[in-house]
This record gives sequence, C-alpha cells and structure tokens, in this order.
Amino acid sequence: MKRKQIFIVSLALVAALISGIFVGVQVEAFSNTPGTESDPLVSKSYLDQQLEERVQELEEELARVQARANELERILGQ
Repeated sequence: MKRKQIFIVSLALVAALISGIFVGVQVEAFSNTPGTESDPLVSKSYLDQQLEERVQELEEELARVQARANELERILGQ
C-alpha cells in the first residue's frame, strides 16, 4: 500500500511539473517584447541611442560622398 501511495504522489508531482513548464512557456510566448508592434513604447534613452547611431552613419556617408564629389570636380577641372 505504501508503494502505491508513493507512486501516486510521484506521478502527481511529475504531472504538476510538466504542467508548470507548459504554462510557463505559454506565458513567455504571449508576453510582449518592448519596442515591437504589439508594445510600441520604448524609452527615450533607447530612441536617442538608436537615432544617434543612425545620424552618425549618415554623417560618415555624407563625408564620403562629399570627398568623392570633390575628387571628381578636381579631375574635371584639370
């Protein structure tokens, strides 16, 4: 009889563990990631950082284009 009770309790614990894992995965899957379409709110510091990186990239590209334009003007002016 004792062995049967231990088996039933063990089975119940395993079932509870599996259920808990399943529920945890489902909750995580339905949580919104900040900044996505489902949760568009982002912090100002994050936005500032992203904009600063993009502005820096564009300024570097502009400098390259201006240098190339100056080089072409120099070549055409000879």
